[in-house]
Amino acid sequence: MHQKDQTIAHVPVLLEQDLKYLDPKEGESYLDLTAGYGGHAEAILKRTNNPSGAVLVDRDPNAVTYLESRFADHGVRILAKDFLAASQGSEADNQQFDVILADLGVSSPHLNNANRGFSFGADGPLDMRRDQTQTLTAGAIINTFP
Repeated sequence: MHQKDQTIAHVPVLLEQDLKYLDPKEGESYLDLTAGYGGHAEAILKRTNNPSGAVLVDRDPNAVTYLESRFADHGVRILAKDFLAASQGSEADNQQFDVILADLGVSSPHLNNANRGFSFGADGPLDMRRDQTQTLTAGAIINTFP
């Protein structure tokens, strides 16, 4: 996998299956509502060869920064939003896409960094925020909600 930042170690799961069932073709437009660190995007963009017809969305500021460093100079549009807001914006702008992906799983950088609060193998805060600019953490919910 091509990586500009060697500290990001993310291998997309079910990539071959996604490519098989999405079956992206040359020239098609592509919307990735949960682009993460771009593993699926890289493979799909190789098949569509249409970076100007691609929109990559993620709500995690770290992932967005990484996506910008990886894809922005290729003409790919990158949005720092959650997938609901991005979907509503696309609908309002009458944008249509040939290929749409929403990978609702958690990414390796979230699991591997104990400070993000998703790790099963290392101690860390019970955070679990994809967008760390939000104030409510999983710890606050567990410890203070009735």
